[in-house]
Amino acid sequence: MVAALTWQPLIPSIAEREEIGRAVGTSQALSTVASVAAPAAAGLAVARLGYGAPLLLDAATFFLLAGAGLALRTRRRLARDERAEPESKGSSDAFSLRSDPLLWPLLVGVCALVLVGEVTNVVEVFMVRGTLGATTLAFGLVAAVLAGGIVVGSIIAGRNASDGARAQRVVVAALALAIALALGGLAPGIWLFAALWAIVGVSNGFANVDASTLVLNRTPEFSRGRVLARVNGMVRGSSLGALVLGGVAGTTLGPRGTFVAAGTLMALFAALLLIRIRGVLSSSEAALARSDAPLR
Repeated sequence: MVAALTWQPLIPSIAEREEIGRAVGTSQALSTVASVAAPAAAGLAVARLGYGAPLLLDAATFFLLAGAGLALRTRRRLARDERAEPESKGSSDAFSLRSDPLLWPLLVGVCALVLVGEVTNVVEVFMVRGTLGATTLAFGLVAAVLAGGIVVGSIIAGRNASDGARAQRVVVAALALAIALALGGLAPGIWLFAALWAIVGVSNGFANVDASTLVLNRTPEFSRGRVLARVNGMVRGSSLGALVLGGVAGTTLGPRGTFVAAGTLMALFAALLLIRIRGVLSSSEAALARSDAPLR
């Protein structure tokens, strides 16, 4: 986590502004591929070298991470106006997420969506293995389909787009994900569930890349590390809350009921958030039009 929160603020210093989305998307795609390949590599290592081998390999990856950090030839440079701004206001905390009319409501909405949507993580294995009767192989294939969808969504979302377009895509992707979750709870068989899980993966990739790129684009350099840490804390806090709610929902509603309820609530929240974001963008466009109007 420390490495991730150090790496992300460096991306705008390494990539041009119009390439930030592509860099974020490529990074997420590679991370997803690695997360899928890791269990297979661990299994091969145990079979060939014993149970201690995966731990040694894992330790070696941290040396590779340190080497990659040392190989970077960049540093975060503050523009003169950025360096002066926090000093003139007496604090490096001069920038506040709440001051951004687009980013703040989007992040709060995303946290609400995570809180509701990730409830299904608790009952996913019961849904796939128990309710749908999937084999161990089928369960692994469903996970692979999800990862493949995340890779595809991450790469496509990496293309250059305006902040307004990215903000709307985050919410539309969340809406598509929510509908897929609700339909997944009604799926009669594992293969339809897997197809819906591919939609979940693509939507997840889009939402994560667009949201991360928005935060990087709209946060001043002097506050970027602090803001990213706060955003990560907000989202991870919502994930922890979802685990608690998932346990309660799974006990009372069962796997199918939990998927349907979570997907329905998430779709409702996403629709309301989309209305809010479009309202913010319309207000911004109207204000810009007024400022560009000729004086009489």
